[in-house]
Amino acid sequence: MTTNIILDLLSEELKVQAFNSCLEKLRTAQPLDLETLKVCIKLRPSEDATAKSGSSIKTTPSSSPSWDQDNADATARPVQRQTLSASLCDLLLVRIPHEKVDSHHLYRLAEILCSDGHFAHLLFRDNINSALAALVPQLSGYTHDEHVHDDYEPESNLRQAIRTATSYLTLIKCSYWLPGGHNHIIDKGSLELLSRFVDLPATTEIALDAISALLSLLRRGEPVVVASTITDTASWLKVEPNTGQVVLSGSIIDSSLWDRLSTVELSYHTKSESTTYYKKPTCILS
Repeated sequence: MTTNIILDLLSEELKVQAFNSCLEKLRTAQPLDLETLKVCIKLRPSEDATAKSGSSIKTTPSSSPSWDQDNADATARPVQRQTLSASLCDLLLVRIPHEKVDSHHLYRLAEILCSDGHFAHLLFRDNINSALAALVPQLSGYTHDEHVHDDYEPESNLRQAIRTATSYLTLIKCSYWLPGGHNHIIDKGSLELLSRFVDLPATTEIALDAISALLSLLRRGEPVVVASTITDTASWLKVEPNTGQVVLSGSIIDSSLWDRLSTVELSYHTKSESTTYYKKPTCILS
């Protein structure tokens, strides 16, 4: 609590300096320093600070040199904020695949990343989800006969793709484990994206685990908070009057996706009887 109070008292300029210092520390820490990451997310210039800075400049005459400077500074702040957020996202996209694929560690990471709804929306929906979608064609050509785990060979592109997809999917699974009151990255495309990895040999198991976690979250019978942008007005979202949080207001499961996943599950069960690699999926599709 004390740390939060101190950070709130910093000026926007000091927050930027501290942010860059934390960002540099994150670049070199092995594994990711989660406490530093937590501070780094809190140091991002806020939406409110940007808005207030933009509105306050109107009280100074346009002919004043100080007005011109203030106007220029205020115009630069939104760009700076986007640049800072993009820098942190870029770093995390590179670092997350190198983290230990441990559910406890990645749950803590997901908890920190989802502590800020706007940042979580930016990182997951605009970056990680796009990165996962781009990996599908590469992983589609993978078979278990390929030697991608030779420790004496430089990491192949395929091996890197498998590691990256596994890390991202595990992180997404862990994010669905968060209590309903936390921010979650959910939309009508979530299940469709995860299902694209279900019938790929390298990612079937973790994709099914992630789907199971998503369905469990949706079936809890409690309001599910969704990380969204200020302008997000999707019909399946609503603002909870008591908390002011954005929550799901309706189903995001398309019936055609249920049919597709049921077909995949049947195929998955058949394969599990003929090879020791596959395990019975834990999710229940009904």
